[in-house]
Amino acid sequence: DGEAQIFVDGNDMDILKDLSDTHNNMAEVLDCMEQYSDALRMYQRSLKMTISINGSTHENVAKVYNNIAAVYKSLQQYPEALAALDMAMSITVTRLGKMHVDVACICTTMAAVLQDQGRAEEALPLFKRSLSIESQCYDPQHAHLAISHYNIAGCFEDLGQMTEAREHFTASAAIYSQNNGEDDEETQDARVRAQQCSE
Repeated sequence: DGEAQIFVDGNDMDILKDLSDTHNNMAEVLDCMEQYSDALRMYQRSLKMTISINGSTHENVAKVYNNIAAVYKSLQQYPEALAALDMAMSITVTRLGKMHVDVACICTTMAAVLQDQGRAEEALPLFKRSLSIESQCYDPQHAHLAISHYNIAGCFEDLGQMTEAREHFTASAAIYSQNNGEDDEETQDARVRAQQCSE
């Protein structure tokens, strides 16, 4: 394909790790620049190196799969995104347990992929699972819980269940207000969304 090949002594794991980190960092920059195809290629290279370093069931491998899934989501390649997330979930649950915050993160990404496809009914249980895990891992006023309430509210809104949507938008706004103040942009957004559900 015309690309330069990288040759590394198989015993030199430090060099390989540095290369993997570099590819991962470059992918993050490309992702932020919305150069998704290039970001995907870098993440896939990082994945191969990470597997070589840690084995295929290490939590760092799961994190790269999660990053790959996010890029596939941006590219609207939803089956590929869900396949990568399934890999990330399997590794993370095995290594860290079902109630780890990384599982919550994967659930949120899975739910967002499903919601993007108009599959809010399937997304909702995953958003709820994420909130359940976060509620046991974080302080009740943690920002992650505000985000999860907001995500759940959006799902209920998509499903036309406005009472439930309003409840979760209100819960999200309360946490944002507690952390950032009533004039905070995220607080105000959640309050407006809650009011709209009442109209």
